[in-house]
Amino acid sequence: MNRLMISAAILMLSGCFKPIYDGYFPDGGSGAGGGGGGGTTTNMGGGGGGTTTNTGGGGGTTTTTMSDGGPDTSLEPGFYGTSEGYGQIYAHTADGGSWQASYRVPTDAYFYAIWGSGPNDVWLVGAPSLLLHFNGTTWVSHDNDAADYGAVWGSGPNDVWVVSQSWKSPSTLIHWNGHKWARVTVPEAGQLISVWGSGPSDVWVGGASSGGGDGGMAERAPIFRWNGSTWSRAATLDSPGFIGGWSSGPNETYARSISGVYRFNGSSWAVTSASNNPTTVWGSGPNDVWVSQYSGPIRRTTNGVSWSSTVHDEIFSVWVGGTSSSDIWAAGSTGKVIHRGSDGLWRLVDSSEEVQYIGGAMIAPGDPWLIDYHSVRRVSF
Repeated sequence: MNRLMISAAILMLSGCFKPIYDGYFPDGGSGAGGGGGGGTTTNMGGGGGGTTTNTGGGGGTTTTTMSDGGPDTSLEPGFYGTSEGYGQIYAHTADGGSWQASYRVPTDAYFYAIWGSGPNDVWLVGAPSLLLHFNGTTWVSHDNDAADYGAVWGSGPNDVWVVSQSWKSPSTLIHWNGHKWARVTVPEAGQLISVWGSGPSDVWVGGASSGGGDGGMAERAPIFRWNGSTWSRAATLDSPGFIGGWSSGPNETYARSISGVYRFNGSSWAVTSASNNPTTVWGSGPNDVWVSQYSGPIRRTTNGVSWSSTVHDEIFSVWVGGTSSSDIWAAGSTGKVIHRGSDGLWRLVDSSEEVQYIGGAMIAPGDPWLIDYHSVRRVSF
């Protein structure tokens, strides 16, 4: 199957986002297997010109120090320079002014998902075979032999899960324990798409349907759960695939499909009414769950059953997340970023016509990191 055919197939499955790319829309971290901390570290500092490259033995680590004045801040936000071989990391100035380029990612890859436990522990995944870690100072590229990475989630620096998305073989799930990567086998998993959870003993993985959709047969896709010691099939539901989710614990989890959002209440699964092109599901707790929708309002439930519309700005929201019920952020494919504070009101934080967001991650209070296909934007205030 050629790349164009793959892109077209994914676009049909993933909804109506304008760009075509080779992966699902995960919510939104190297070598698959037992590889250690080997990778490529790029330091970007100011100062005099010159580039020094040191290649160490054993760990397969290449360290490149770029002392040419740092990233090219002359680039306008929205110009991502992939033909020049890099993506761009932007930071929003503290006074709410213009975007400034702060880090240059050493790749021309596509960004698909981001997650972090804090500003010194951020993972960025994408294609081709993109697996980057930010330690607060440098971006480290973890060597790997896998296909595209489409989803990342973790409960902390020593517990990170990443899903690869290969169309030539079954998907790969890998786990980072803080020191090395290990390939994880999920029995009868087939094609995996997404990963989410609430802790080391509550990890959920969404899968894709293996058939159906023709001749009147409904497509059914699996959801798997890790309880800290074993994997089990948690459900098989009517859906072409589950592309994200959120969990507060083993008895309260939400799974997002392009056709709707399912809720598990500890005993059974049911489709919710928040089912209009859902793009993210997130909650600050079991009684405060939010769903962003590409073609509808951001919706909220406080009981898991009834949903209210909280904002219907034409942002075409693709991501909602936060750290509490008084610190909630949302971003849209129109480039708008909005915030809901303790007063319960949504306010426009930024609007950049040059960018089309596809996802994000809440790294710390007041510190969301947002992605489009070729850039990461950090909104820190």
